[in-house]
Formats: sequence, structure tokens, C-alpha cells
Amino acid sequence: MPEKRKEVRLTAAERDVLEKFVAHGTKSARAINRARILLLLDEDRPEKALTTLLGVSRGTIYNVRKKYLQKEHAHILDVLHETPRKGRPIKIDSRVEAKVTMIACSDPPEGYGRWTLHMIADKLVQLEVIETISHESVRRTLKKNKLKPWLNEQWCIGKITGDYLWHMEDVLDQYTLPYDPLRPLICFDERPCFLIGDVGSILPMSPGKAKRYHYEYEKNGSCCVFLAFEPHTGLRYVEGRARRTAVDYAEFMQNLLHKRYAQVECIRLIQDNLNTHTPGSFYEV
Repeated sequence: MPEKRKEVRLTAAERDVLEKFVAHGTKSARAINRARILLLLDEDRPEKALTTLLGVSRGTIYNVRKKYLQKEHAHILDVLHETPRKGRPIKIDSRVEAKVTMIACSDPPEGYGRWTLHMIADKLVQLEVIETISHESVRRTLKKNKLKPWLNEQWCIGKITGDYLWHMEDVLDQYTLPYDPLRPLICFDERPCFLIGDVGSILPMSPGKAKRYHYEYEKNGSCCVFLAFEPHTGLRYVEGRARRTAVDYAEFMQNLLHKRYAQVECIRLIQDNLNTHTPGSFYEV
């Protein structure tokens, strides 16, 4: 005789956790469905009723039951998370994407009016960027980066020089390094902002209507926002300044170091090539 299937029996604490998980917060629909499957199995609902009620397959119910029965000392919420699926590893990393962009934005070979997907794929293999790549993968990469080689109105990098490639690969190498709290990676940029004021009255929100502003406005000058962002941790440090001179840049970096990173060995800084973003700015101060 086949072995009798074990039933799901939740403890009072587990049931309370799952009910709160379903009722509150924003979660994925798949995780919520798994929580509901466990709750309904604990109520001895038949699997056929679950497939109709939740719109899931019998295989999903079987996998959720099996994972719960095998969890041992794991937390009940661990049952709701999906394990990584098997398959071929993704080989289109940031370095390959950068090379695709570089090729697409460069001049095509002599005798051709533009790069085709197959030509870009062949060029990547020829440059030993990657062992093999399909033209469909090239198409997805171009689409992801909003590049359209078949159009003429796009903006592209004019000339790829050795100095450009050196800086590009240096930046990509920094992004691939693991997180080091003593050597944090910081991305920095700045942007001007116009200070505008309202000249007319504001109509408040009402049922069926959003808050409304008059289309006219008055200018109250401008300022500059400085932002430092740590991609590994999500930390942001922002300052608003009247100008964006070399002195402002150096003072911002000094404040960033003293207020946020006083204990680190060094900061690995990623920034653009604005004329004030140089070590010379620190000598100005």
C-alpha cells in the first residue's frame, strides 16, 4: 500500500504569523498564495477545492506541503520563499553590455551603413568578450539600454579612445568588487535645480479631482543639489548648495567623510569628468 500522506498541522504561532502575512503589507502574489495554501491545508480543505479557490496547480500545493513538512527548525516564513531555479547562468553582465553599447555606437565596418544584430554578435566573439552570443541576446541588450542602431536621430558616443576604454573598464571593475565597509564604493553627482514659486491660488483636492496649480510660476533663483549614493547599502547623503564651484565640491566631500565615513580606510569614488571633480578642488580649499 502507498504510504499515507502527512497532513499539514500548523501551530498557533505559525497560523498567527501566516494570517498577519496575508492581511498586512505588500508581498508577492506567489508568496501570499503559498501562505493561503498552508492555512487552508491546516483547515483540512481538499486539494481540488484549493486549485479552484486559489487558481494554483496540484503541483504547487504538493511542493508547498513538502517544503513545510521538511522545514524542521526553520521559520515558517522561509517556506514561502522560492529557492533559486536551476538553469544556465546569466552571461550578459555589465561588462558585456558595455561592449555591446560601445560597438553599436561606433562606426560600422567599411561597406556597411550600420551595425546589424548578427554583426554585433560576431564582433563580440571576435574581440573575445564572450565565447558565444545570439543575435537575440544582443537585441535584448540594446533594448534594455534603449539603443536603436537602425535610427539616425539617436545620440551616440562619437569616438572610442584608449583613454575612454581605460576609464570605462576601471569603473566596471569597481562595481564588480564585493562590498567592503572599510573601502565603500560611493557614486557622486550633482544637478542644478530652479527655485520656483506659485503666483496663483492652489485649488485643494476634492472628491474626484486632484490638487490643481496654476500653470504660471515665478522664478526665485536656482541652487545645486549634491548627492552621494552607496549602491551596496542604499545609503544617500544629500546637500543643497547655492553654487557648484570647486570649493562647494571639496566642502561636500569633506562633510561626507566626517559625517558618514570617518572610520573608513578610503572611499572609492565614482563620478563624471566635470572640471571641478578633481583633486585640484581640494587644493583650492
